[in-house]
Amino acid sequence: KQGLLYNNFEQAKPLYLDEGVLDKNSTENEEFNDIMEFVYLGRKAEINEKLNKRHLYSITV
Repeated sequence: KQGLLYNNFEQAKPLYLDEGVLDKNSTENEEFNDIMEFVYLGRKAEINEKLNKRHLYSITV
């Protein structure tokens, strides 16, 4: 009920870098990391004040 945690990939990048990169213990994880690296390639992280209050959001990992 807090609304969106981010509005675009640039605002989501810091969260992904902090919590989204998976351990490379399987082929699937490596493929996921490669895809996400491509998605964020060339994108500059935007400041996102909502990430300071991310404990108020339901985040599934």
